[in-house]
Amino acid sequence: MMNIPDKHKQESNNYTPNRSDNQNEYRIRTAFGQLILTKNPERSYQVVRILINKKTGHAAHRNYLKRIIKECIRKNSVKFKKFNEIKFFYNFIGTAKFNDINNEISKRASLIPW
Repeated sequence: MMNIPDKHKQESNNYTPNRSDNQNEYRIRTAFGQLILTKNPERSYQVVRILINKKTGHAAHRNYLKRIIKECIRKNSVKFKKFNEIKFFYNFIGTAKFNDINNEISKRASLIPW
């Protein structure tokens, strides 16, 4: 029998963001999903995209989660100011509170090496 790791398990404190093949893109895994930060020199404004799977819940719940995640990104905007495009792929199934998501995003964003 094979042990399958829990995909929502908290990661260790020595976590470093993954730099993808593209030198202008960073991927950060959180307990609630993946955050992709992109530097695009052609774009002078910042774009935030949030994708939530329909398995997460009904439309009102998904919209509530989008509002929470947008607010968390806004509160940590100083850490993301060098990036033009911020994408968050939410894949957590269960109840998520604002403080949990905000703490996770701010903790992971503080580990970006610049």
